[in-house]
Amino acid sequence: MPGDREEWGQRVKSIERQFGAARFAVDRLRNDLRRDPTIAGRSPVAPYVADTLRDLAVTYLVRMFAEFESGLRSFWGAVKPGKKPMTEQLINGVASKCRVPDPLRVEVHQVRAYRNRVVHGNEYDEAVTPVSVADARRSLVLFLNRLPFEW
Repeated sequence: MPGDREEWGQRVKSIERQFGAARFAVDRLRNDLRRDPTIAGRSPVAPYVADTLRDLAVTYLVRMFAEFESGLRSFWGAVKPGKKPMTEQLINGVASKCRVPDPLRVEVHQVRAYRNRVVHGNEYDEAVTPVSVADARRSLVLFLNRLPFEW
């Protein structure tokens, strides 16, 4: 699917905004449950509110990275048809082709590593540092901004 960097950047930013809305809603529900414990008896989701709030950021970070990766794959498919590299090589290849500064490439790999830890449970890898949704969005959008306007 052809694309442009503005479109893909907006998709990533939209996920951050959705995260904010979901966090607000779940936090509000948690507070309502504290004020009125009878709500819990009327709602089958009440027992899951604390876990949802705890896991919300990683859930949206995974979605955000998936959208970012789709954007990179769209670009890569346009410049290298038929090639489907693994994500690490995809990031490196796009970084090289689009002259992404190395510190930014490293930041994006940190987001990828954290996403992999969350998704695949690579708990043995202590070198993986958690990344906030805001930091992930910043790095991913800055990387996407290095791509051509359209492809």
